[in-house]
Amino acid sequence: MGLKSNDRFFIFWATLGAIGFFTIWNLPWRFQVNDDVIMMWLVSGAYTGTPESYAVFIHPLLSWVFSKLYSWLPEFNWYAATWFWTTALSYFLLVKLISRWNSVAWIKRLYVLFLLSVMFHFCFFLQFTQVAGIAAFSSLNFWFSFEKQKSILLNILSVMLFIVGLMIRWESVVLVGLGFGTFQIFTADLTLFKNSFQKIILFSVLLVGVVGSKYIWEANSDYVEFLKFNRLRAGVIDHPIFHQQFVEGQISPDTEFYFFSRWYFEAEHPTDRELLDKKKELDSYFLSIHQFKNSIGRLWDFQKMEAFKSFLILSILTLAMLSAKGNPKLYRFFFVWIAFFVLFNFLFLVQGRVVILFFLCFLIPAFMGFRPILSQPATGFAIFFLVILFSIHCFNFLREAKGRALMDLEFTTLKLALKEGIPLVIEGYQENNSGIHYSVDNPVPFITTGWISRSTFQQKALKRFGLTSFSEIREYVLLTPTSNTEIVFPSYMDYTFGNFQMIDSTQTDNFVFLQFEK
Repeated sequence: MGLKSNDRFFIFWATLGAIGFFTIWNLPWRFQVNDDVIMMWLVSGAYTGTPESYAVFIHPLLSWVFSKLYSWLPEFNWYAATWFWTTALSYFLLVKLISRWNSVAWIKRLYVLFLLSVMFHFCFFLQFTQVAGIAAFSSLNFWFSFEKQKSILLNILSVMLFIVGLMIRWESVVLVGLGFGTFQIFTADLTLFKNSFQKIILFSVLLVGVVGSKYIWEANSDYVEFLKFNRLRAGVIDHPIFHQQFVEGQISPDTEFYFFSRWYFEAEHPTDRELLDKKKELDSYFLSIHQFKNSIGRLWDFQKMEAFKSFLILSILTLAMLSAKGNPKLYRFFFVWIAFFVLFNFLFLVQGRVVILFFLCFLIPAFMGFRPILSQPATGFAIFFLVILFSIHCFNFLREAKGRALMDLEFTTLKLALKEGIPLVIEGYQENNSGIHYSVDNPVPFITTGWISRSTFQQKALKRFGLTSFSEIREYVLLTPTSNTEIVFPSYMDYTFGNFQMIDSTQTDNFVFLQFEK
């Protein structure tokens, strides 16, 4: 007997997806932000010299596994490979669901192509928040869908994806879970909740177990003081009012928080008390129409920086509206979820990587049986338009990667001319833009700043340069892009650790090396 049409559909799109993921792995993809890069450097030992079994944001058990894998085979990028595999398996599980839809083939193809666009975009610019969110989205939709005859292996895979998502970033899983729960409340009857009671208990126990074990471990670890400072630091630097003050230039240059806003806080200031007081001050500015307008403007600014992600969000909204077809239950879900998003965006600094997870929840109705009915010509045009825009996105990605490769070459050339042992600091150029692979055998050649400051990890890294703290620095080199119009780090060093004089400078097409001495 031949394969059923559903099986053929799954095999074709799963194979196409596998080819795509493998191809992207061999392309110059990058991390979207520095957080992933620094965590990867920690667990690989590239930053401190020893694979660290704890990487702050991800679960300690996952960090420990990474550290063991890097100890075994340091040159392989275990961290990024895990993110790729998690994204790929999430895609395969969703395609399996779509293959069983009782819909015309064109609709199924449109949704799979759209999912491919989302997944490939996430792999072009890896980010742990997005990876955790897509794992939770895939797992919950599979477990709670109305499709029958699910294999035991696929059920196990969906549970594993949920656990991995929690270990990568539990907040993302909770966000997607809230979206899923809100959808069920507004569209399902009590019978569904009764029938799904055991599933709800299972996922609740997993959530409490994974998240609880993380906090119990941290509370009994050697990182308690650092984690306390990190939470206070995030409460200010990630505060929407503080961000607005930074954007509008309202933070006075002669204050500690001016350098703090640039992620420089290697010394003892600001203290925990100062951060708590600053948080209270910022909270007092919340209740005003002006701040509500700022929250909308902030969202607009973030989305302008990520054009393709904004296109994906608009596409999700379009598919969601087409799925509603006048269904008042869905409209109520859409309204409540949008209202929650607006409130969340007002209270917190919501970046594009979180915004996409919010709007991904609008695809939940399609996996729960609410699918649009489109004519073949309309669906065909949508597929054609999607393919064209994704092709343009790929072209822009490769063009950006070519520019990053040139900058890596210039950096390597400048680094070779640097005198051995002098600390190197980078300003204005995000580490996640670099394609250079660092490991224990090829350690990070500079000191990074940001959330890793005031940690034991930073102390270990400084020891590699013969230092115990920034206060011992007598000379350093600053690397900054030629496009950087505001160089702050030298002022921070003068303000905090004494006066330095610039004694030399070297410039290439893209970088400037500035050498300072006390």
